[in-house]
Amino acid sequence: MKIQFDIIGYIQNLPIELVSIENPKPDKNTKNILVTAGVHGNERPGPPASEMLVDFFRNTIDTSYFNVNIYIIPCVNPTGWTLNQRRNFQDIDINRDMDQFKAKESNIIRKIMKLRKYDLHLDCHSFGGISNFLVISANYKSDEFGKGVMSIFGYSYPIKKKDFKKKKKYKRMSEGVFRTTNNGTLKGFTSKLGVPYCFRIEAPRKLSLLDQIQETFELLLLFIQNL
Repeated sequence: MKIQFDIIGYIQNLPIELVSIENPKPDKNTKNILVTAGVHGNERPGPPASEMLVDFFRNTIDTSYFNVNIYIIPCVNPTGWTLNQRRNFQDIDINRDMDQFKAKESNIIRKIMKLRKYDLHLDCHSFGGISNFLVISANYKSDEFGKGVMSIFGYSYPIKKKDFKKKKKYKRMSEGVFRTTNNGTLKGFTSKLGVPYCFRIEAPRKLSLLDQIQETFELLLLFIQNL
């Protein structure tokens, strides 16, 4: 795989990076995948997990069975990450701004989406108050794909039914797959643009950070392998 690193913008002199992992011999069946992380600066597993994904493709000798191009933005919100806070330095929640585009970060994402058509979008987050990994789906097509992936993931990391049971805004679609009515989300934006499979991955903060990072990486890879 060919790997390229680019700076696609600066926020308060902090760079937003795009890592392109591309099939050197693409064909009509090659899939494009977008991975985003660090949208909420205080949700820590996503950026290092996405960097693990880059390292995986950099260090794996034979990647011929991956007929994909992967485009990774490891940290969408660099000021929030630096300050260890959910919102950016302007106090804007980027994951509620993808229908208004008040933040520069949101507009950078919109620009990246115009470059190509994507087949899968994975947005890495973490959540307090849950005990296992979940994915939040953006549409019915994603529901079915997510169900299959989470059933495989559940063999090594059991999915418990009780999570989100009392949270009315989350609708359970299948084991480990939920929907939400939140507006302005990144996965909602990419879904509206026609990306068939869009998910927000939620790592449980009850786990150690190292376990959150490792399992997020494994779930990212599982989605990519099953696309």
